[in-house]
Amino acid sequence: MMLALVALAACDLSKPAPGDTPSPTGLCSPDRGQGGQPGPQHATALPAPSGTQANIAATVNGTIIPLDAYQKQFFQFKVALTGQGMDLTTAEGQAALAQVRRQVIDSMIDQVIIEQAAAAEKHHGERRRGQEKGG
Repeated sequence: MMLALVALAACDLSKPAPGDTPSPTGLCSPDRGQGGQPGPQHATALPAPSGTQANIAATVNGTIIPLDAYQKQFFQFKVALTGQGMDLTTAEGQAALAQVRRQVIDSMIDQVIIEQAAAAEKHHGERRRGQEKGG
């Protein structure tokens, strides 16, 4: 069974001011697994980012999710919300932004986990085929 350790950079629960550069702050969510149920993924807060850590949105089993990739996806959703007429300066707008932040980083983490599982399965399949040929 694959365990996923997710370390979120700059993980705090403060609300960003409207117009701030999006980062996955406030995203220390409980463990989740299949169907949103508790699972083996763990979110761990890191110390305040410095140097290269400032450019990392999350790390999943050693695979880095770059902050700029996260920000790009978040911005696309933010533009969509604005396009739907949502005022992002209201409490409702801020709540929607917080939800989008969580959804974007969760989706990116899930994608990395899926890719890692596929790579591991491919590796194990190749190993099994090699054993069958040799034995």
